[in-house]
Amino acid sequence: MFRWKTTAAVAVTAAALVLTGCSGSTSGSDSGSGGTLILGAITPPTTFDPAGSEWGNRSPFYQAVFDTLLVATADGEIVPSLATSYEYNDDNTVLTLKIRDDVTFTDKSKLTADVVKQNLERFKTGTSPDAGYFAGVASVEAPDDTTVVITLSAPDPAMLNYLTRDPGLIASAESFDSPDLATNPVGSGPYVLDTAATVTGTSYSYTANPDYWNKDWQHYDKLTINVLQDATAGLNAVKSGEVNGIKLANNDNLAEVEGAGWTVNANELDFQGMLLLDRAGTMNPAIADVRVRQAINYAFDRPALLKALQNDNGTVTGQVFPENSPPSTSRSTTATATTPRRPRSCSPRRVTPTV
Repeated sequence: MFRWKTTAAVAVTAAALVLTGCSGSTSGSDSGSGGTLILGAITPPTTFDPAGSEWGNRSPFYQAVFDTLLVATADGEIVPSLATSYEYNDDNTVLTLKIRDDVTFTDKSKLTADVVKQNLERFKTGTSPDAGYFAGVASVEAPDDTTVVITLSAPDPAMLNYLTRDPGLIASAESFDSPDLATNPVGSGPYVLDTAATVTGTSYSYTANPDYWNKDWQHYDKLTINVLQDATAGLNAVKSGEVNGIKLANNDNLAEVEGAGWTVNANELDFQGMLLLDRAGTMNPAIADVRVRQAINYAFDRPALLKALQNDNGTVTGQVFPENSPPSTSRSTTATATTPRRPRSCSPRRVTPTV
């Protein structure tokens, strides 16, 4: 088993690159605030309707205009955002969220618990490829303006994480019936999509939200995200300095990118390998013998595979979980794979893969 460097929580290998200091093309302050930040992305959003959204490589487009109920930090900690606090009942089937009372959307409508309720229900029944995350949500209630209660049919340890991603995106409820909902998002996020300066599928232009409730999360006057789906185009943008940060389609050119003076920032996410799930030997009696499973693992030269497939950009491992995941303390002899590294934006340090 080995893990690769990847861009996000998707099965696409890539590396994110940021300039040391992580400042945009500013004309004034040296603090990294103001000016314009230009990012590159490998795929455009299919819609700006949160009910049809998806995460991974498309997440920056949504994070610019929408807030999520909770936020996951680069270290994996879940912290408040539109929800100021959360609490489960004793059997972890009822999640109670407290909602901020000082947030307005860019159409001047107000964030309330009922707006959150409508967003969560739309996501559950929407067209997002991640709508299944809410398969275990039995009901969503808003007993008052600042309280949301999510009742689950069974405990779901991933629910808090889901609320940091596309299921947790919150849009103005007054925009739901808008005919241009898919192209003109109305959120409460740090930026507003400039539709006049945006070319759908090619380049997305944002301006700072003047009424944003959390100025600590708003670092630039303007944000541009250019779609560079071709790997060569992405590499050329890096080498020419046309972008301040980018996700590349693969890890093939990391040495060349570093040679151009860029810093590669990544952490582990996806893995590649063979999972031996028939541990009881129902389909093949031999697999029930742990020695057989161990022998299969010994047949794979994992360090050689990592070197050949990803130029050593990853970590040899014996399990599907990254080191920062609680289950990583468990051991398994049932898989052979690799773990990728996922980039952390605006972290000017170099990550050296370990084997």
